[in-house]
Amino acid sequence: KLTGVRAYARDDYYVTVGAGTRLSELEETLAADNMWLPLVSPWPEATVGGIVAANFNAPLRMRYGSARDLLLVAKTVLPDGRVIRAGRPVVKNVAGYDLPKLLAGSRGTLGLITEITLKIAPRPRAQVGLVVPVDNLAHGLSWGSALLKICLVASGLVLTPAGNLPGVSAPLALVYTAEGLPEDVAAEMEEVRAALSHLGAPAPLPAQISATQLWADILAATAPAETLLHAGVAPGKLPDFVTGLAANAIAAPFVADLANGMVYLRGAETAPVQRAARALGGYATVLRAPAPPADVWGHAPDGLDLMRAIKQHWDPHNILAPGGFIL
Repeated sequence: KLTGVRAYARDDYYVTVGAGTRLSELEETLAADNMWLPLVSPWPEATVGGIVAANFNAPLRMRYGSARDLLLVAKTVLPDGRVIRAGRPVVKNVAGYDLPKLLAGSRGTLGLITEITLKIAPRPRAQVGLVVPVDNLAHGLSWGSALLKICLVASGLVLTPAGNLPGVSAPLALVYTAEGLPEDVAAEMEEVRAALSHLGAPAPLPAQISATQLWADILAATAPAETLLHAGVAPGKLPDFVTGLAANAIAAPFVADLANGMVYLRGAETAPVQRAARALGGYATVLRAPAPPADVWGHAPDGLDLMRAIKQHWDPHNILAPGGFIL
């Protein structure tokens, strides 16, 4: 059985679940105790193991870390049938290689994850969001970069067309969310408002939705006939990347996760976005498509030789996920 909670240690802040457990079901269980796993998926059918295997992260990664960071223990079936358990659930971990981190993001190419232990957290006592109307792309990227320099308890900062936010009379909008202790959130929001005023930005509006939930809603709205792309560059290069897309008339519904250097585009042509990302040392992959795309991954990443060497050692007969990844 690959579903269900196997162990739950509230005081030690970890939970162990079958890899096939849906994230929504786990969150429902944890919510009863005012806890949560700080991972989010736009799709209700997403499993905890699938999110970890893909290392798929939402904007709140800036506050809580990535799926890889939250992973403590992984029980895995290797290609030769052996079952291994790597890691320990408490902070004082064992010495040696951190194998669970290797499995996060491996997309099933190294082993079949059957059970995982992850860090959990108390639900934030306060969450406040602001929406900043943005008149043009240059202002949105500049204001967003300035806000990133002062954020301490922010859990999301995204830039997106304001059509995704009813009531905002501007072409674009910045959505900033902070969460944690009430006094920390209040202090940060005061600083954010002061910074925006100094930059000459319009007065921010109260947000009715968090930056991460907005991101999830935009991705979930991808139509069956649309391609959904996920592009990533170093956060410092994100303004150049987004500006370059606009300059090359790549017009598509998008949401930019400014803190993590990610841009998600719906309905854009794949090849030009991949070229633009590659030119800045980044990548662009296909998350969803109406038909099998010619090139899912875009290009060979740095460290490919090392990745292939690990794959060859673990799975010399290429039993797991053949052709499913760049390996």
